[in-house]
Amino acid sequence: MALTQAEALPSAPVADAPALAGRLRLRQLLLLRTVAELGNLRRAAALLQMTQPAATRLLKELESRLGCALFERTSRGMTPTAEGRVALARATRVLHDVDAIADDLHQYRLGHGARARIGVIGSMGGVLLPRAVARFKRSSPTTTIEIVEGAQESLVQSLRAASLDFVIGRAPNEAHGQDIQTELLLEERFTIVTGVSVDGRKPRFTLRELVDEPWILPPRGVPVRVRIDTAFLAAAGRVPIDVIESASLQVSQQILHNDRRFALMPEHVAAHFARRGLLARVVCTIPDIRGPLSLFTLRDSTPLPAVRLLLESLRAAASEVVGESPDRP
Repeated sequence: MALTQAEALPSAPVADAPALAGRLRLRQLLLLRTVAELGNLRRAAALLQMTQPAATRLLKELESRLGCALFERTSRGMTPTAEGRVALARATRVLHDVDAIADDLHQYRLGHGARARIGVIGSMGGVLLPRAVARFKRSSPTTTIEIVEGAQESLVQSLRAASLDFVIGRAPNEAHGQDIQTELLLEERFTIVTGVSVDGRKPRFTLRELVDEPWILPPRGVPVRVRIDTAFLAAAGRVPIDVIESASLQVSQQILHNDRRFALMPEHVAAHFARRGLLARVVCTIPDIRGPLSLFTLRDSTPLPAVRLLLESLRAAASEVVGESPDRP
């Protein structure tokens, strides 16, 4: 039987990296990932087209070489130990990179260039990313850029699994772990916007006047939402009750176009939309509400040349945005 109890295998020193690399086998890492996914050694062996005794032996060898038990048996099946979760994260990246070799070669034979994969939260779609991508494409037109939008925690998990090269999000979360490196790109000041006014003038309000209006606001728990709610409480003693919660700037802009609402939006993005006549910025005294835009990467990863160039374009675009001062309403 494989060593499946955390206490069954005493902690042992792990070989240094070169020695370990020479002793590990990809099939062991594939078995590790499959057992973790299925929670069952027999089913994992069947899926990988090997016998259960062979799978047991392979897992036992891997645990012996790593010097720790990777799984424990629970009522839900085989569950990774704490050490198993660490090894699983690394194994997932290795296997993803192996798969990427074949994909990159296939794309090269088709005449395609490299590929960079970016994860972005919904509120990133306004100014910074389009500017960074345009700058990058001028230098590397044959590189395919894949942009995946989603919730920050989900994107960070994809980054950890090596299915994304980097993530652009908001404030770092302690739950991200020490393997995730965070870099502040810029801090955005938020302002209030609404649909374009009929007479073309910039509407003027106070927060007390706006508290009973329909709103589009960031989801609850987001720091920016906490700050605007606090401002409403200070000004009016209550918060808006007719609220659509959205983290997507594009969705918010479309709703504003079709429904009389107010919204909180990053200042540079609001100026961008206002110049195109897509919304109006509201004159209203509010606290200095700011939100960070952060870059998340794997701490120990070495980006491919195309990804490194894209990161340089992103940092340059962030510097440009910081240097610009959009006209205040």
